[in-house]
Amino acid sequence: MALEVGRYGRVASIYNLLSDCGSFGLQLQEAQQVIDNMVTVVTTWRELFVRHKVEERSMEYICGAILPECFFRREPPSAQLLGIH
Repeated sequence: MALEVGRYGRVASIYNLLSDCGSFGLQLQEAQQVIDNMVTVVTTWRELFVRHKVEERSMEYICGAILPECFFRREPPSAQLLGIH
């Protein structure tokens, strides 16, 4: 990801998206609703790709980048895990 959207820079996670939602003029609950709506759409990406005849090998190549497990983290890793003192 190259888009910085929160206090944690380019980290692709819910906690980062919500960390600075006020910059987008959204309250926390509003931002969560936007995220939920986007996730609902993005979870159907494979069907969209199949409809547009994208090759299976191409889908497999990028699947790890579309809604990876780390995206759903609600809290950042602790500072100790990151080596920050």
